Amino acid sequence: MSKKVVVNGVTYTSISSAAKTLGVNRSTLVSRIKASNGTRPIDTSCADTSLTIMNDTFANAKDAANYFGVNLATFYSRIKAGFKGERLICTGSFKHRGKPIIVKGKSFRMIKDMLAHFDIEQTEYHRLLRIGLSQSDAVELLVYNKGIRNSPIKKAA
Repeated sequence: MSKKVVVNGVTYTSISSAAKTLGVNRSTLVSRIKASNGTRPIDTSCADTSLTIMNDTFANAKDAANYFGVNLATFYSRIKAGFKGERLICTGSFKHRGKPIIVKGKSFRMIKDMLAHFDIEQTEYHRLLRIGLSQSDAVELLVYNKGIRNSPIKKAA
């Protein structure tokens, strides 16, 4: 049996019918009714979810994310972070950009570039970092070990 509800002086047969009539989500209406405690009018206005990105207006964030081909969760996190324009709608990731590193006086844009330059295995490099070596010490040790392994073995006479 549905419970009758009064919203701003109008009686509805149920909360669901009130939400449909007012154009508000049911759970939103329930929250607003609980918050008002009958002491103040209930806000039944719909939130304006439209947004304009680079002179294109969309009904909501989901439509904008689909239009630009960006994952919805990524799109929301970029909006929350304050991204604007091209940074908001680009499909590439901003997370794994890499950090510049200087080893043996040479600057590398990313760690993977440094590892490729010295022909070092990434797993060995990170293993040494986990045990507490600095980046420079890890590279020195791996380059030294590589030199020993690659040097020709001299047979004793």
